Amino acid sequence: MTVIQRSTKSRKAGTAWRPSLAGLSYIPVLIYAAIIVVPLYYLIISAFKDNLAIFGAPLAFPSSWSLDNFRRADSAAQLSSGMINSVVITAGAQVLNLLLAIPAAYGIARIPTRASVLVERIFALGFLIP
Repeated sequence: MTVIQRSTKSRKAGTAWRPSLAGLSYIPVLIYAAIIVVPLYYLIISAFKDNLAIFGAPLAFPSSWSLDNFRRADSAAQLSSGMINSVVITAGAQVLNLLLAIPAAYGIARIPTRASVLVERIFALGFLIP
């Protein structure tokens, strides 16, 4: 016959029970997410409204979804030719960026120096900027 013992965790003597504050760490994350999401929501919703609806109820969904704003902007400013130029310039800049960044990233990641951890953390902080 075997005896089954229950294992119980007990607090150390002299320590009082305290509620965990781990959930409070989500508050800054939620505030940061709201700072990013609310303007993006406003931008997207406003793109499909007419001027009267934008100023009447800025955060409400449009009553009718319309692409007229995009058509008017393209015809008034001839955005299609500018868009093609932007795509060509951006693609060239990204190729140049990758040609320079890949060897630099390899050097930072693989060659140990005193400052390599600090440099990696500084680069990681750059991801927080939208």
